[in-house]
Amino acid sequence: MELRTLNQRSFEKLAIAREVAELASVATPFLCIHEREVVEALNYFSTYLPGVKVHYAVKANPDRNVLRLLARHGISFDVASGQEINVLRELGVDGGRMLLANPIKDGRTLEAMIGGEVKGYTFDNVSELHKIASRLAKSEGKYLPYSLLRIKTDVENDGLNLEHKFGCALEEAVELILEAERLGLSPKGFSFHVGPQTLSSERYRSGIQRCMTLAEEIERLHGIHLPIIDIGGGFPDPKFAAENGVSLDLLFYEIGYSCKEAQKKGFSLIAEPGRFLVNASGTLVSRVIGVSERGGKRWVFLDDGVYGTYSNTVYEKYNYDFHLVASDGRKLRRETESVVLTGPTCDGLDVIANDASLPKDIRVGDLIVTTDIGAYSVAAATRFNGFSAAEVVLDNLEREPRGIENASSEEKIVIFQLGVASAVAR
Repeated sequence: MELRTLNQRSFEKLAIAREVAELASVATPFLCIHEREVVEALNYFSTYLPGVKVHYAVKANPDRNVLRLLARHGISFDVASGQEINVLRELGVDGGRMLLANPIKDGRTLEAMIGGEVKGYTFDNVSELHKIASRLAKSEGKYLPYSLLRIKTDVENDGLNLEHKFGCALEEAVELILEAERLGLSPKGFSFHVGPQTLSSERYRSGIQRCMTLAEEIERLHGIHLPIIDIGGGFPDPKFAAENGVSLDLLFYEIGYSCKEAQKKGFSLIAEPGRFLVNASGTLVSRVIGVSERGGKRWVFLDDGVYGTYSNTVYEKYNYDFHLVASDGRKLRRETESVVLTGPTCDGLDVIANDASLPKDIRVGDLIVTTDIGAYSVAAATRFNGFSAAEVVLDNLEREPRGIENASSEEKIVIFQLGVASAVAR
């Protein structure tokens, strides 16, 4: 099974953006989430990792449109805070479809976990166990979630390293499981996280093997059955894999093989994809608000920047693509030049790219379209200098659009179809 190529997806999205440019009523910046691509990613995941229970990592993109979409497709959720739990509950998702995968939880988060009867949580230290046991004691046995011990994989990751902050050492694992059992906290297995944008299946294989070895040892010596393995997230988005010369099909095949080997031994597997499910589906449309010359180079100012949707240019040095769409319908020149793309704030750090290649006749009012920006973009946006985060809108190919003249003035979203764009009421 193959996902559509980057070129195919970019072509379609650019065609949509040209239509959007004609709608003066559509305010920028906005991030469009294409439902078709979210569904494609879900199908791809389940094809290569059949039987692995998907819990979408809400932190990747917590917009309510995205959460509603995934909830409608029957997905469960990886939550990290009381706020994420409460938002999902407001959207009609019950705690039985949530896993609190943040190993360290504050009081409000525990309160939301208990109030929402979240089905399970992770931990990685004895202090956390005692804190949770104290809170759960007040429920008088009416609510008892299962617990998963997060372990370190001790496999190096070239990207952001999560293991310096979370996960217990292997030599601590047995005692922590025994303590969880002693406290009546229903330990049911292990979890790990290989780190973001992981391009090696070995990290997953190693983590799964460590979990199985621990579970089998503890059951043999102490009689505690630990049937769940949570392999976390870290699955790379298609663009990142392609840029690094990695076959996504081969990577997922190998990860799936390791999962199947664990399943054959009776283990139930959970995964927490976030970026993989939504990054490719996101298309950002921002507007040129200024053009100037600085030291012999053109600087192009946008109404979105690194304090907004482009934050990952700083956090993970993500390499975005930029496409220019003329807002007045003019035909753009073929000649391009290297420009500095910068955001709207007064901070010098707010530089999106130092060498973006764009047509020479770029003008104020034109649109910049950036694909593959659905994850860790609006989720990390700030309101620095008073600028608002980009609105998230949904490209839902299953809905029939109505004309702008019929749109309500309340809480509009934009529904796109290839060759069609109209503002409609929710």
